[in-house]
Amino acid sequence: MRRPELPGRIAARSATLYRLVKGKLFVDELYAAIFLAPYDAICRLAARFDERGVDGAVNMVGTSLETSGHVLKLFHSGFVRSYALFYLVGAAAIVWYLVG
Repeated sequence: MRRPELPGRIAARSATLYRLVKGKLFVDELYAAIFLAPYDAICRLAARFDERGVDGAVNMVGTSLETSGHVLKLFHSGFVRSYALFYLVGAAAIVWYLVG
């Protein structure tokens, strides 16, 4: 003898218990709120630090080396006379610093 109205009557009689059982005691929601939400926040913070701090420092080093290479390329002409002139100017600057 089947009574299809029985589950509906039981659910209506104990609505709170029915909601808890239907929601599987809301274990997934509690787990998400207690563990996953703080973990996600920490991950977002670490990602922001990685993007701005670590990647920013690496990109800054690369950019500064590229810029200094472009500047030094201007002095690297291949003419021996200009190298001798730079040597002479550098030696004079060292002597001026030590004497003066």
